Amino acid sequence: MIGRKIALWTVPLAAGLAIAPTAMAKPLGETSTSIKIAINEWTGQNLSAHIAGKLLEKLGYKVEYITAGTLPQFTGIASGSLSVSPEVWPSNLGDVYPKAKAEGKLEEIGELGLETKDGWLFTADTKTVCPKLPEWS
Repeated sequence: MIGRKIALWTVPLAAGLAIAPTAMAKPLGETSTSIKIAINEWTGQNLSAHIAGKLLEKLGYKVEYITAGTLPQFTGIASGSLSVSPEVWPSNLGDVYPKAKAEGKLEEIGELGLETKDGWLFTADTKTVCPKLPEWS
């Protein structure tokens, strides 16, 4: 199954960043109010979050990193306690993501441009115990 990584922003923040090359010309709001970036359970998301944070800081904004979690982040975005989650995998979220999007509680502003693949790994010992597991090919 191919997963895609998508940037999510709350609606007010999305209005300013929807056209990334002109973000400098479009104010994102008060620079004194922190933009709260979700930190989730995987390394790639942490990297995406910190890159986004550094770019926002270069634009003069305050940034806070908030430990969120894959599913709880949507509650945080909907309530306003989180401003952004720069990377999610909709293939792992069931109906939570499409429901929040349909209700207007978050806005998708684009692809990260990464090619990803979801998959399962198991050890040779597991294969010995469960010989009918599929081959990687």
